[in-house]
Amino acid sequence: MLLPSLTLCCLILNAQSQNFFANSPLTAKFLNPDRIYFNDNIPRAQPLSRPSTSQVDDDAIRQIFGPKPAENNKKPSTSVEIEKSNEIGYSTSVEQVTNRNVPVRNDKSKETASRQTSEQFGNRQVGTQQASKRQPTVPQDVRPQGSLSLPEPPPVSGSGFNSLLYSVTNFGISLLKNVNAVQPGNVVLSPFSITTLLALLQQGALGQTQEEITAALQMTSANSASAYATISQDIKKRSSRNILKTGNHLFIANGFSINPDFKRVAQNSFDSDVTPLSYNRPEMAAQEINSWVASKTENKINKLISPDTLSSSTQMVLVNAVYFKGLWEIPFRAESTIGRNFHLSNGQIKTAQFMRMRKLLRSGRDPATNAKVLILPFEREEYSLMLILPSELVGMQSTLQHMTDARLLSYLSFPPLDTEVEIPKFTVRADTNLNTILRTMGITKMFGPYAELNRLGMYRAFSPQISSAVHSAVFSIDEEGGSAAAATAFAAVALSYDEPASVFKANRPFIAILWDSKTSLPIFMAKIEDPQL
Repeated sequence: MLLPSLTLCCLILNAQSQNFFANSPLTAKFLNPDRIYFNDNIPRAQPLSRPSTSQVDDDAIRQIFGPKPAENNKKPSTSVEIEKSNEIGYSTSVEQVTNRNVPVRNDKSKETASRQTSEQFGNRQVGTQQASKRQPTVPQDVRPQGSLSLPEPPPVSGSGFNSLLYSVTNFGISLLKNVNAVQPGNVVLSPFSITTLLALLQQGALGQTQEEITAALQMTSANSASAYATISQDIKKRSSRNILKTGNHLFIANGFSINPDFKRVAQNSFDSDVTPLSYNRPEMAAQEINSWVASKTENKINKLISPDTLSSSTQMVLVNAVYFKGLWEIPFRAESTIGRNFHLSNGQIKTAQFMRMRKLLRSGRDPATNAKVLILPFEREEYSLMLILPSELVGMQSTLQHMTDARLLSYLSFPPLDTEVEIPKFTVRADTNLNTILRTMGITKMFGPYAELNRLGMYRAFSPQISSAVHSAVFSIDEEGGSAAAATAFAAVALSYDEPASVFKANRPFIAILWDSKTSLPIFMAKIEDPQL
């Protein structure tokens, strides 16, 4: 399948501040019509042992997470048509305006460490490794525990990615939690996109403004510049059928004097383009910025900036775009896709197209939250899609609240199990105003009249401040691959009478995270409440 994704992030700096056997009499009585049977192991498939069916202690779960969330009265079922889409993208934008009240300070910021991550892993390098090919194991009885007991994450290649790994993962979790608190329904965002622009702004910030960004990123400005330079060069050198493209662009207003040192860091460490642009005609300025965004996201996002957000006082617009398009390592068969019920959080039931397969896949349970985890690899295991299905007793909100960078990274080392998979096709998109979210996360100074962004540059005698920060994302998955031959080659049809060791059926809201396997960086995160368009 092709999984494409897009993300756009934009910071605006303004003068105003941004889806034979069953009918045979010999076999029909042995088959469960509701179970999926695939022929991947024939002609001589070895039967697997049936796993233990011990029950999870519901009382223990309730002691930790409280009573099961109350269900609303169910509304009549409706049918939803899932459209096939192959692109995912994100974009973030920041607008900068002239700040006429800023004092000049030269305070030195300090790096803030993730205490929880340090205690869990110390300074070890963390990342992903290819799953070893071995016989599926039978999962043990899982009971909720007060402490995390998960596999150790495998080491990452290249120490330059280590601090960035934790920075982006921790920031992404915090971002997802905060957006979920104020934005009901589907959430799609790219922590990689947003942290890239914040790290770029960090290079031009001073004093408390820089300290707030440093605390949020958990990296000093020097470390972030070095880390993003390394990852930018690594991404540019990659060559495969999986495509990951990133881009940064500074649109500088006429009359704004950009700091040569900041421009050099932006170009050398963040691979950013710098283009002069007149904001006296906001419609034309917005059109030029949006054209660049569309070119970087294969036209999946073509309207990030509205002319209403620009004016003659706009001095700089910082834009980041991320585009991903991938092929499943183990493609889904289109003929196996079937309509199933998807249960929304509000009690409604919708019909979605569920893609199905049975394969040896990394999967497991979180012993603390009892959430099911499945990891679907892309070709050559260069990237992977992690799906997290909260327990019905615990629910989405508590699962999110207990999510940490150490927990997510540990999921990447779950062992391969014979897994029966049912997941819905979906296409979701979301536009997020980051002003309020970033303030909630402790980044406030850059939005005010005393923002210390002097090292970005000056407009006459005035330094800039951020007037608006916007983020747009599109995310979709389906069963198709880049070519019919590639898809067909991996999926022979069907038959296994034994029970699978693991079942992952995402028929209720779940979390999806796209990982870069080489660096263990989360490229995007999504909360799927409704798999409709």
